[in-house]
Amino acid sequence: MRKFLYLLMTSCISTLILSACANEISTEKQQTLQDDSSANKIPAEQNQSLQESNSVTELGQNSNNNLLFSCQTENDKLIKLYDFGDTIQYSFGPENNPEIVLDIPRDEASTYQWAGVGRSIYYSIDIPNANTVYTVFISEDRLLEGRPVAGGVDVLINNEYVTTVNCANEDIISNLMGVDLKPTN
Repeated sequence: MRKFLYLLMTSCISTLILSACANEISTEKQQTLQDDSSANKIPAEQNQSLQESNSVTELGQNSNNNLLFSCQTENDKLIKLYDFGDTIQYSFGPENNPEIVLDIPRDEASTYQWAGVGRSIYYSIDIPNANTVYTVFISEDRLLEGRPVAGGVDVLINNEYVTTVNCANEDIISNLMGVDLKPTN
């Protein structure tokens, strides 16, 4: 029993230390991100150096206007998510001619916010449309070297998983952290 309690306590302490390290960002980098009015998108050359100390959680500090999420897929389509106050807008498709544009009432959307526990940092917003749910997400494995960021959209029809459309690269704009929506069930 003592060994179990000791292992449990050391595991909790390790998790807290990892969480503190993962969320640590220098004051200078915070100021740089806040001062840059176009900071919503981290340039590729800056992204490599920021990736070593930043995580998905810090991407939320780059918020700009109403954009919650944006990325380009492997098929050169854009996934975009906006918060317009009373509505949440989801679009998918070519930049000038999206295949899907949904404006849903804010109270119909929901979010999953990472609780700070575990190795996978994950944030998502669910956009319902009749029997289909589009789950826009961003994730990061905080124990992997380089901490690669992944994002995209999962598609569920009648509560059954159909597909995932992944972002093509790490040029992901994400302001999903701290979004004020009802929790996803």
